[in-house]
Amino acid sequence: MDDFSDDFFLWLYAVEHIGPRTLVRLYEKLRFQCGNLTYQPDEDRIVRVSSCDLRRSWKNRHWKRELEDFRGELEELNVGVVSWTDRRYPARLKEIPDFPAYLFFRGSWHGKRTHKHLEKCVAVVGTRKMSEYGRNCVSEIVPVIAGNGVSIVSGLAMGVDAQVHSVMLTKEHDVIPIAVLPGGPPGGYPASSRKVYEDIVQRGLVLWEFPPGTLVNRQMFAVRNRIIAGLVSGVLVIESASRGGSLITAQLALEYGREAGAVPGNIFSPTSEGCHRLINEGAQPVCSGGDMLSLVYGVGADCQNALMTERLSAILKNDLKIYPFFITKTAGDILEKGVEIETLLHYSSLNVTAMRVVLTHLEVEGILRLCSNSVIKIGEKIS
Repeated sequence: MDDFSDDFFLWLYAVEHIGPRTLVRLYEKLRFQCGNLTYQPDEDRIVRVSSCDLRRSWKNRHWKRELEDFRGELEELNVGVVSWTDRRYPARLKEIPDFPAYLFFRGSWHGKRTHKHLEKCVAVVGTRKMSEYGRNCVSEIVPVIAGNGVSIVSGLAMGVDAQVHSVMLTKEHDVIPIAVLPGGPPGGYPASSRKVYEDIVQRGLVLWEFPPGTLVNRQMFAVRNRIIAGLVSGVLVIESASRGGSLITAQLALEYGREAGAVPGNIFSPTSEGCHRLINEGAQPVCSGGDMLSLVYGVGADCQNALMTERLSAILKNDLKIYPFFITKTAGDILEKGVEIETLLHYSSLNVTAMRVVLTHLEVEGILRLCSNSVIKIGEKIS
């Protein structure tokens, strides 16, 4: 869009409350009439192709002044806005049939860097009534996904969503936490999540659809869920009752052609009913971060490293000296050169007999293979 039409459409959306579908239809109508994407419509042309109500409204309003006031409010709140015609708009989100016309945001949206994070991301969502089991699942799964260069999208409700972001924020990653809210300032998230919200603004991105100041209602949460499902390549549900917003998000993901996974739980726990229902309906059971990476991206190099790290963590967690040696060596390095048992003994507190027990365990798990001359190599295929 040119500056004039961009301003005018934003006024239609934010001040006149014209819905996104109507805006897009009007834009397409104008583009068709002008013959190309870089049209220069004047006010009369826009009003002519609009509805009778909009024409009357436009004639009785000082839209430029009202838009200036609105932009002033955005500036005071430190809020940015991206339209569906902006190059920064997430390409994957635009694939869904009911994509939002505008995304308001707080945080940093810096061109290629943010584009990279939005291009490779998954959602991790779940119940507000998180159990200790759910908390442990978040703590185990989220760092593996983020550690493999995948940004994580979630809501900001108390429970699983807030915990996902809290875990993301406890460590420095090359990826960012992305929170999608039902509405913007001054509401949109529970008071208990205020610190998490502010931390995400500093280190990640907070997105929402409706103009700041819009009163949040229950319907807006369901509308928000389509944005989460549309932004990502896959959705993982960690704990959910038989009904809930996280189930809606996962079902929308499947409708949009995304992957959906669910963490199995205790069959007697109400907060596992939704996950088991999703699995019965076609979602994949996910028991680790590596499982989610494999589901969404296939078992490539990143996923191999994730799976190896998880399995090594489980097997070698009591030997703090040898574990860092394995995870700091690249899989390719050890595949090519191998490593001698004597070298491992140097890094470990184990004796030769105990070391061979551990290595045999790792070989059975498919993580490494024992070769001649006491040389160990990481298994070529980790599945």
